[in-house]
Amino acid sequence: MSDYDFTEDVIYNLNQPLEQKHIKQREGSFGKQLSYIETHHAIREANRIFGFDGWSCVTKKLEAIHPPYEYQDRKGNKKFVTAYLATVEVRAGGVSREGSGYGNGIASSPQDTYELALKEAESDALKRALKNFGDPFGLALYDKEQAHVTSQNVMSYDEVQDLQDQWLSQAKQELSDMASLEEAEAWWDKYERPRKRMAKNRPDLYKKLEDCYEEINKQLKEHS
Repeated sequence: MSDYDFTEDVIYNLNQPLEQKHIKQREGSFGKQLSYIETHHAIREANRIFGFDGWSCVTKKLEAIHPPYEYQDRKGNKKFVTAYLATVEVRAGGVSREGSGYGNGIASSPQDTYELALKEAESDALKRALKNFGDPFGLALYDKEQAHVTSQNVMSYDEVQDLQDQWLSQAKQELSDMASLEEAEAWWDKYERPRKRMAKNRPDLYKKLEDCYEEINKQLKEHS
C-alpha cells in the first residue's frame, strides 16, 4: 500500500522529463556553468501538477550565518552583505519533503541586506524541497548526463488521453476491415509497442481493444 495520495494525472506529470527551455545558466565557482530552474517556474509547476490547493510549503528554520558587514565592490562603492540559511518543507498528496537553501543579501544599507538574503535562502530551499518530487522540478539537473531533460515539448496528461482515445477508434476501425485471421494477427503484432503503452497507461481502453480484437477473431473464424 502506497503512502501517498496522488491521482493518475499527478503521477503521470511527476514522471515526465524536464523541458530544456525552462533551464537557465549562471556562472559558478572557477567559471563553471551551472544549470538551474527559476523559482517562479518551480511554483508554477507545483500549481499545475498538484493544483493550487493541492500543495503547501512552510519555512521550518531560518538561521543567520553572519551579521551585515561592510565592504567595497569593484567600483569602490560601499556595500553591506549578510547571509542566511533556510529550511522549507513542501507537502503534497500526503507526502512531505524538505530542502535547505543559502542566500546572500548585498545592498547599500545593512537593513536591506536582510530581506534580500532571506528571500534568496527561502527560494533556494523551496526549489530544493520541490526537486524531491521529480524531474519537472529540477531533479533532472542533478544528473551530469541530464538524461531526463528533453528538447521537445512534453505532452500533457489530457493530450495523451485524447491521443489514446483517437488511436483506439482508429485501431477498432482497422481491425474491423481485416479480411483474414492472418491479417488480424499481423496487425496485433505490428502494434505491440503502442498496445503495451496503452495497457500501462490506460487499462480501461486496452480492455476495449482486447474485446474488439477477440470479437473480430471470432467473426473471422466463423466465416473462414
